Amino acid sequence: MSNKILVTGGAGFIGSHFIRKMLNDGYIVLNFDALTYASDLNYLRQLEQYGRYSFVKGDIRSANDLESALTTFRPNFVVNFAAETHVDNSLIEPKVFYDTNINGVFNLLESVKNFVQKEKNHFFKKLVQISTDEVYGTRSISNPATEFSFIKPSNIYSASKASGEAFCASYAKSYNLPIVITRCCNNYGKRQNCEKLIPKALKLMQKGEKFPLYGDGSQSRQWIHVEDHISAVIKVLFYGEVGEIYNIGDENFITNRALIEQLFKFMREDEKTEYRLIEDFIRLVDDRVGHDASYSIDTSKLNQNLGWEAKIDFNRGLRQLVRERMLRA
Repeated sequence: MSNKILVTGGAGFIGSHFIRKMLNDGYIVLNFDALTYASDLNYLRQLEQYGRYSFVKGDIRSANDLESALTTFRPNFVVNFAAETHVDNSLIEPKVFYDTNINGVFNLLESVKNFVQKEKNHFFKKLVQISTDEVYGTRSISNPATEFSFIKPSNIYSASKASGEAFCASYAKSYNLPIVITRCCNNYGKRQNCEKLIPKALKLMQKGEKFPLYGDGSQSRQWIHVEDHISAVIKVLFYGEVGEIYNIGDENFITNRALIEQLFKFMREDEKTEYRLIEDFIRLVDDRVGHDASYSIDTSKLNQNLGWEAKIDFNRGLRQLVRERMLRA
């Protein structure tokens, strides 16, 4: 049976949600993760109840780690969530992003290629490379990027992800590896690392500290709940056409400032912040270098070809996130 999935970066925010869903659906999962600052082992321990779940500490920057995991576990599928993702960090330590998002992807591709060729197996079905809508660069809501749009990454993070994609496409063509690429918009949901915008804002509101907002906060982003993202990845994993790219996103477009204001409103309603005015909470700071004005992707291909659609209403998802955070406070 095609039921064994190797998940790289499974201790991270999105990867851990994916693993939980696949275990609930009856699959056998090996979580391969380097346990960086963005990993959460406490969350993973909740998964040990599943006899079909195992964990190995490994780094996609190490070909030996990857080859050992592949030959021991012998997966039918590989899903690569492993990545450095925080744009601010990429401006400070760009080499870390090169090492993981480019060299790490190269190591993964080489290891999968060697695994398939050496084993001469016919049970390996697909590798899914999880990428980002940021590879398109700035796109307005009126001109969303399709999978056929030119990519134009404008920061270190997006450039590294675009480079990883290029290697994936080349290995699919050169070695006939069954690879699919997904490009998703901004995610939100429970247990997201506090460096990201939404959990960072909620944390600062609770602590009574000001939020540093880049520029005037007019940068627009497209958002999707992590559970909707995972449902799309599953569609692509089992039904996506090999060699294709799929945009993943919901129709939630909002500026950074408007998003902070909405979170502030929910926090005030629950009386979970000492701030009374949004102006007291926000601290305007100089804009980030190379900050894209807006992101926008067209998901028609995924919707029409694979019958996928997002289910979670944005405001409802945000409201639930605020309440869950309050319960843990």
